[in-house]
Amino acid sequence: MVKLVGAKEFATKKLQSELINKKDELQNMISPLNPTEHLGELIIEKCSVLGSAKQPLKLTWKNPEPLAKLTSETHQLLFKDGDDLRQDMLTLQVMRIMDAKWKTHNLDFCMTLYEVLPMGKNIGMIHIVQNCQTLFQIQTSAGQIGSSFNMDNGLLNKYIYQKCSSDSKQYMECVDRFTYSLAGYCIATYIIGIKDRHQDNIMLAKDGRIFHIDFGHFLGHTKRKLGINRERTDFILTEHFLYIISRGKGNFRDTYEYTSFREACAQGFMVLFHNARFFIVLFRMMQCMGLPELSKQEHVDFIKNSLMFDKPKEEARSQFLKIFDDVVKSDLSTSVNWFFHSLKHL
Repeated sequence: MVKLVGAKEFATKKLQSELINKKDELQNMISPLNPTEHLGELIIEKCSVLGSAKQPLKLTWKNPEPLAKLTSETHQLLFKDGDDLRQDMLTLQVMRIMDAKWKTHNLDFCMTLYEVLPMGKNIGMIHIVQNCQTLFQIQTSAGQIGSSFNMDNGLLNKYIYQKCSSDSKQYMECVDRFTYSLAGYCIATYIIGIKDRHQDNIMLAKDGRIFHIDFGHFLGHTKRKLGINRERTDFILTEHFLYIISRGKGNFRDTYEYTSFREACAQGFMVLFHNARFFIVLFRMMQCMGLPELSKQEHVDFIKNSLMFDKPKEEARSQFLKIFDDVVKSDLSTSVNWFFHSLKHL
């Protein structure tokens, strides 16, 4: 019903009027995404229809827990109609397994792995991670959308510094979290072949963690514009990110922080390399899900190739570092892709 309404604002008002009649049925219950979370009173004025093509519904509840002020005073869920969320659920579950493998080797990449619940054909719910913004929202707030070819290298670093209230100790902690989380997502998105990466599906939390959302394309399946593949890098690693890692130093390649980050990525990759057979079998088993992007043997072979299953460990490490270096050199390709994505919002 709401999807038939034109304007976002009018659709939100229509949603809120409908929720008033259903409020008692939709509050004071256990979260369908997390049985340990209790959803309190439904805050109707904070429920809205988002402006994307599928017009998902953002629903907000009070957090009735006594210590809610120390964590989060609200719980937010996103209800989507029109997307097959099984692929998102599979991707996030694979990332959870990767995170568990890393932690057994004392590697904590500060991953942000939210819950997704498919509830029927192209219907489901997603947990909304709070206290964060998409890179595009940060770019827009700074007035840089359309004002230049791409956002300034120091923009995201400035955003983190401001969220830390200019506290140098807190800022350094945020940069550390940013560095480790970026390493984790570089490795994970490379191995799983996550595509359609742009400013609207990469998020930055106030505590410095960076993370990816919306996994509608994986195993190397790219979106093409006029038959052209604009995504030509194996994962996203731009100079905006490297500027933060190097603590604002312009010549980041010569910094200790960059060298340490590169080594952390290699270590994380090698942990998964030694578990390659497990992930290959996992994806082979998941072919029964009937996902279009995981329906053929060549799709499973993508995982086999990205994990370099048939290579000796020294060669696998060397080849991954070469891919890493090539991505760093290909920053312009990502900038062009992000520029054209920004044009859609003008």
